[in-house]
Amino acid sequence: MAIEIFYKTKTEKNPQTSIVFYILIFFLAVILLGTAILFFLTKSLDKKISETKNKIVMTLEEIQLNKDLQKIKDQADGFKKILSQHKFSSNTFSFLEKTTLDKIVYSSFVLDGEKNNLTLVGVADGLETLDQQINYLKNQNFVNNLNLKKASLNQQQKVDFEIQIDFDPKIFNSFIQE
Repeated sequence: MAIEIFYKTKTEKNPQTSIVFYILIFFLAVILLGTAILFFLTKSLDKKISETKNKIVMTLEEIQLNKDLQKIKDQADGFKKILSQHKFSSNTFSFLEKTTLDKIVYSSFVLDGEKNNLTLVGVADGLETLDQQINYLKNQNFVNNLNLKKASLNQQQKVDFEIQIDFDPKIFNSFIQE
């Protein structure tokens, strides 16, 4: 029987190999840590970008809303300007309704809005009633001038007349304040 002896030589650890191994493990750990940090920073920046985009969208919506509001305001100002220039001839009807005596009847009504005058043709019970009506109209705030154009007796012994009233332009404003 033969005895075989295996001789194992002790291998020496090369210190350079150990240093390289530990350096590689260190760099691997740094790379993994850096990757994790970059991942979380990317997520954080994506969230901030999303919030900023939402703010920009809101700002754009606010700008559009402000433009729409300005457009509406301009339209309202335009309507206000148009209404301020508009003459409300219906105010003359309410004026005549308030200032006409009971024994006066108008048969014709011609309003000239550009000249601010009104021509009335009507019938009065008598000259005294017509005189009272003329004096009453002359004393009104919105009457600048009043002219009796015609006056004549008709077959029923009543007075046919035609008068012209020159109005203050304020009578055509939307609201009359007396």
